[in-house]
Amino acid sequence: MKALGGMSKVVWGKIDTGADCSMVPERVAEQVGATAEGFCTVVGPLGERQRARTCIISVSMDGVRFDDVEAVVASKEYFLVGRDVLNKLILRADGSAGVFDLDYPS
Repeated sequence: MKALGGMSKVVWGKIDTGADCSMVPERVAEQVGATAEGFCTVVGPLGERQRARTCIISVSMDGVRFDDVEAVVASKEYFLVGRDVLNKLILRADGSAGVFDLDYPS
């Protein structure tokens, strides 16, 4: 997965079907020159709330590019792919085999 701003950076990503929005590591947002957007309130899985900065980036996965993604800037080491991006894809899950498959609509 690549996070793109003025530059690009390859980062590990995790899929989170429970996340409304994607999150980009703070260091990556800075390295790619992501455009600062504003602030939002992030609610964690246990209901905890915190104010977070957002930025506008482009995300590239397997050669498919998603522009103008408003991502939360987080102190994580990986990119978190939320439903804002996942809703543009086809996700198949085979839990018994432990396999997840992402396809791009034609």
